[in-house]
Amino acid sequence: MHTKKILIFVFLLTAGVILSAQTGTLKIFSEIKDITIYIDEVYVGRDMAEIKNVQKGSHYLKIKKDNIVIHDQIINIEEGSTSTIVLKDTPAIQEKMLESMKSEIAQYDSLKLSFDQNMNFYKGGRSISLTEFARTIGNFDIEKRIEQDKKLPTFSVELAARHSLRG
Repeated sequence: MHTKKILIFVFLLTAGVILSAQTGTLKIFSEIKDITIYIDEVYVGRDMAEIKNVQKGSHYLKIKKDNIVIHDQIINIEEGSTSTIVLKDTPAIQEKMLESMKSEIAQYDSLKLSFDQNMNFYKGGRSISLTEFARTIGNFDIEKRIEQDKKLPTFSVELAARHSLRG
């Protein structure tokens, strides 16, 4: 029985050495901060990383920034060696980041509230009433004043809005 335990231990030890010998290391250096690194769709690290014990062979490397794939490629890991990837902040990567933000920018622009020096109110570039503006920003005091006195002169409503927006 004691011999079987020793044989099993030797077998497991040998298997571990063989498996570890079939791996390599991947080093990633990045000029871009806050990236996430995936190998074969599995998260393996952030920013500059040294990923050890990567099985030898071909793997899919994917690097994301703000959930946007900014770099992907097939890498080949050699047994017992180190593969290095250098990720530069290139115009192509910057373009990918900007392109992915177009819908976010459009959504922001469609919701953006503003008013001009003549107290004209806008939501996403579209002219809106003071009441709608007040509702949108959550300032119900202006809305109540308008409702209380429908005869309030426009100038007074504008002053109330200016005062309320400052404070």
